[in-house]
Amino acid sequence: MGSKVSIIMPVYNAEEYLNESVGDILAQTYVDFELICVYDDGTTDGSVEMLNEMAVRDDRIRLVYNDVRGSNECRNRGISEAVGKYLLFLDADDRFEPDLLKLICDLAEEQKLEVTAFDADLFSHKTGVHKSAPRLIKSEEDPSPENPFDVLNTTVWNKLFLSSFIKQNEIRFRTEYNSPTSYFVFMALAYAKKIGVVRRILLHYRIENPGSTLANIDKYPLEAYDEMLGMMERLKNDGRFEEKKEIFLSFANEFGTDRLKKMQTAGGYRKLYDALRDAGLMDLPEDAETHLFNDRKRMTELGLLTSDSWVFPIPRSNDRKSIVIYGGGNVGQDYFIQVKRRDDIELKGWVDRSFEKIGFPLQAPQTILEVDYDFVVVAVSHDKMASAIKRDLIKLGVPEKKIFWKRPERI
Repeated sequence: MGSKVSIIMPVYNAEEYLNESVGDILAQTYVDFELICVYDDGTTDGSVEMLNEMAVRDDRIRLVYNDVRGSNECRNRGISEAVGKYLLFLDADDRFEPDLLKLICDLAEEQKLEVTAFDADLFSHKTGVHKSAPRLIKSEEDPSPENPFDVLNTTVWNKLFLSSFIKQNEIRFRTEYNSPTSYFVFMALAYAKKIGVVRRILLHYRIENPGSTLANIDKYPLEAYDEMLGMMERLKNDGRFEEKKEIFLSFANEFGTDRLKKMQTAGGYRKLYDALRDAGLMDLPEDAETHLFNDRKRMTELGLLTSDSWVFPIPRSNDRKSIVIYGGGNVGQDYFIQVKRRDDIELKGWVDRSFEKIGFPLQAPQTILEVDYDFVVVAVSHDKMASAIKRDLIKLGVPEKKIFWKRPERI
């Protein structure tokens, strides 16, 4: 009889974190597990040497080399190597509570679950500060097989899977370059009949890590779109699309919206937006910019809503003008929303040198050089800041006569 839990951990240049993450696993109060650390030849730091030393001291650690690069390739290899009754996919840079395995295995055994989710929080790689992760478990209700996504999302690292269920349904991770784990979890939750939740924070997920997948999401903007197409194709091939259609469309809308919000560049946002709209996977309006920045919930989450509102300084006229707004702060946000509602002004761009903090439709100031415009409207409230921006714009090549600033007035 093999270990009851097979923990599968892709390892990619994780030397900095392994003493903590593997240490947390070896300190578990539940001892009947194997830790399968899967690595490929992209791992060039001292991770493998560290794990070999740990494996000498604890034979529950097993190193497996995979000859194809990629985290999902490594996870699939781990599934084929696993001998446990349950599968748990953990990341090499996270932290784990000592009773993680005991609590999730106890519930899975007691209720004979195919998928067991548990709660987690987020902690900053830079500051160490912890914060909640409310989207992991979205409701106090128990997950229903009719639509488990009302309660759960498709993160893989906060779920325990019954190994026989995964293998019998031939559920594996997609291995297209940089594919996320959403396909695997979607298929598992869509097909599972018994799902439970441990409502305890048992894992601490590292964020603000420059090497993470989400930190590089704009390099592969269509990954979410490809994932959704893969889910739909699998459901159709299994003859279960009509049965699961409402679940799939509800999930696709939430998943697509979430990925759009995570985009940090105009180009990435536009590629994903167009693909989702054209495929009919989401009900998206034609005007992507207004759709995004009229989303009051998103604006609140980003801290874009304030008690101050600023009047756009160019009065209405019969002469249509083309402008670029410079400034992504409170003044710029108010100007942007007002201009989008006016038919006498054509907005050619919205720029700020800190554009990456908010993302699309904010762009880099250099994009001003790519469009024709009558004015660049500087959207800040302080004289000194406006003067500094004006100097930057002139250096960039914007004619001084085309730079417009007026001290903003509150509505």
